[in-house]
Amino acid sequence: MTDTEARRPFQPDDAFRFAYVQDADLSPDGRLVAYTTVRTEGDRDVTAMRLLDIDSGAERALGETGTMEMSPRFSPDGAEIAFVSTRAGAPQLFVVPVDGDEARRLTDLPLGVAGAPVWSPDGARVAFLAGTQQPPDPAAPYRVTRPIYRVEGLGRVENLLDLYVVDVVGTSVARLTDDPWM
Repeated sequence: MTDTEARRPFQPDDAFRFAYVQDADLSPDGRLVAYTTVRTEGDRDVTAMRLLDIDSGAERALGETGTMEMSPRFSPDGAEIAFVSTRAGAPQLFVVPVDGDEARRLTDLPLGVAGAPVWSPDGARVAFLAGTQQPPDPAAPYRVTRPIYRVEGLGRVENLLDLYVVDVVGTSVARLTDDPWM
C-alpha cells in the first residue's frame, strides 16, 4: 500500500481521536510546564495532567487516569502543583510535589470546588471558589433570600460561588464570603 492509498479525507469522527490542550501553567523558574489535555472516550471527556521539561522535552504524567484533572497551578517556589480533580468524587483541590510523590487532597467539600486554585505569595494557602455546600431539597419550597435569585435564560440561581481559602499544611478550609447580594 502506498502513502497515497493509506491517506483518506478527514472524517467528522476523527475529531474525537485528538487530545486538546485544556489548561497550562509555567513554573516560576520557567523550566517546566504543567498542562492538562482533554479527549473524548465514548460518551465522556477524559483529561490527563502532564509535566513537561521545556529544555529537554521530557514529560511525564502527573495525575490519575479515569478522573478529571484540571487547572494545574505551580506554587510560588515551584515545588508543588495545586490542581482540581474528581478522583475523590466531587471536584476537590489536591497538591502534588513536582518531584513525583503522591498527590494529597486539600479539600473535602460535599459538593466540591469550582475554578482554578490561586496560591498565596508565600505558598502557605490556596484560594478557590465553591458553591453552597448544602444541596437544595427539591421537595422544599424555594425561599428567595437575595435580590438576584433568577437569571434570564437560566432560571433560578441555586448555587452562587463564594471565595474560600485552605491552608496547604493543615488543610483547614475557611469560607471568606457569604454575600446575599452576589
